[in-house]
Amino acid sequence: MVAPHSILASALPIFLTLAVVEQGARHLPESGAMATAMRWATAAGVSGASERLMPIPTAAGLETGIQMGLTVAVGGVASASWGKCPPLDLLAGVAATVLGVGNGSVVAALVAAAVATVLVQIVLAVVAAAGLPSTPASIVACGVATVGGAAAAALSAGPGLAVTSGVRWLIATALEGPVLLRVVFGAATGVFTFAGASHGMYHRVVLPLILLEMETQPGGLAFFGALDLCCLCMTSAGVCLAAWTGSRARFGAGDARLGKFGALQTLLVGDFIESAEPFVARVPAVWWASTVASGVAGAVLAKGACKCTAYLPLPAAVGMGDCAGAEEAGWRRGPIVVAVLVCLGLPYLATALGQPRNIKQP
Repeated sequence: MVAPHSILASALPIFLTLAVVEQGARHLPESGAMATAMRWATAAGVSGASERLMPIPTAAGLETGIQMGLTVAVGGVASASWGKCPPLDLLAGVAATVLGVGNGSVVAALVAAAVATVLVQIVLAVVAAAGLPSTPASIVACGVATVGGAAAAALSAGPGLAVTSGVRWLIATALEGPVLLRVVFGAATGVFTFAGASHGMYHRVVLPLILLEMETQPGGLAFFGALDLCCLCMTSAGVCLAAWTGSRARFGAGDARLGKFGALQTLLVGDFIESAEPFVARVPAVWWASTVASGVAGAVLAKGACKCTAYLPLPAAVGMGDCAGAEEAGWRRGPIVVAVLVCLGLPYLATALGQPRNIKQP
């Protein structure tokens, strides 16, 4: 499942942080503790309290900031990754994103970063050839790159939003359509998420789709995030749990150590799915069981219109998740729990029962 990393992979911690902040912001009072603090200060005779006390943010007030944080994160990480003149690339990319994108399109943020990093190199070369000292040369290069990147972002924001809105519309249509459409769509995307990971499709397709789903719902979760959790993290966890807890006649000490590490990582961190690779490659039944489990889980998640995320401890990920399509059933996280159990159980059984007894340890 080893795959080339993308620009967006480096921004995952920021995206996840925004999602956690958004979940917490839902519970902030609109009037907040600020009003209470103001009353206490006034009662205590503190003059000018209203001018000195900072307002406590509410859920509504944080929404714009979270959206801005998402686009700035993309612009900053992309410029730092693409650029060859740190830290000017990062400064110009972030500034261009803030000026030209604001809380708009993530595609425009990528454009801002690309143009800014190119302009930094070009302007630095020109001013250096003119004999300008390093400090003013850096100021000129960063300023020109910021203006150029912001202009390019502003021009691309409209087309970028049109393209990404079309992708989101397709996903939403599939999740809000007839039950049969949801089930077929979910099964297909579930199988694609698992099988495509070994061909680099996670960073090229799945991760960008997660980001696109988050773009217009600041700090929100994503359907493809639920697929990430179940079809990748939980299938890997099931395989590793079998290697960790299985008979030593089937699994040697090396397998047990790898299984323990992989199971703890996937269940407690939601990452390091590569730990299951030796077992998936060793026994075809494990790959097929994981593929079937991913298809079933995808169908369950799509039927419930579920949204979730990986990269968190499993209880936290499930607790943050939501299934709008399962509201009538009374438990909106039920489909996520079912999908998690399927993706844990089938690979576990395939690994525990199908593994050859004589395993040559590395």
